[in-house]
Amino acid sequence: MKKITLLAAVFAAFAASAQTKLEGLSHPESVCSNGKFTFVSNLGEKVEPTKRDEDGFISKFDAKGAEVKKDFITGLNAPKGMALVKDVLYVADLDQIRGFKIKDGKEVFNLDLADLGSTYLNDIVMIDEQTLIVSATDIHKLIKVNLKTKKGEELSISKLPSMGCNGLAYDAEKKMLFVVGMGGKVTKGDDVEDILGEIGWINLAADPAKWAYKRIGKATGMFDGIAI
Repeated sequence: MKKITLLAAVFAAFAASAQTKLEGLSHPESVCSNGKFTFVSNLGEKVEPTKRDEDGFISKFDAKGAEVKKDFITGLNAPKGMALVKDVLYVADLDQIRGFKIKDGKEVFNLDLADLGSTYLNDIVMIDEQTLIVSATDIHKLIKVNLKTKKGEELSISKLPSMGCNGLAYDAEKKMLFVVGMGGKVTKGDDVEDILGEIGWINLAADPAKWAYKRIGKATGMFDGIAI
């Protein structure tokens, strides 16, 4: 009986934690945390992920979910994925990667990647303290960003998810980059074909010239975020 009671107590505590609700957000898109603070990107008043309306913002919460500042970072367009590198929060915002100090929200980094052709930069992962990899969902590409040189370049990878590179996750120990696809529509003549998203990974420990995407399982869907 004691064992059953203990399990019930643990479950109750977990359930209470899992149901914590953060109020005052405006179409939240992504979440990023360093264990002390949690940052939430907000698209703004409407779900318009490609519009330059400057009503997007980042909210800051403490480890328990209490609001530190709802409009911690403002003036963004449609902020999506984020990554923390030391004391800087990097945010994908349409065709830019912007970086802000997590202490006061001051902007310290801005890289315009418009020349690569995407207006839907989506997720970000840190590979090391100098390198980020960003998904560009609309052009179905992965982009490597060098934080030191402030330059971005398309990664040359054999194949990729069926369509719409979206959520990213990185296992630094095994150097495995996980990628999920959103899928999309492809026009073939007079027909429009729906392509479903899938899940896969890239071994970054290999020679960059041999980097290739490998699918995991046969699951399909409209995949978005992914975490290890």
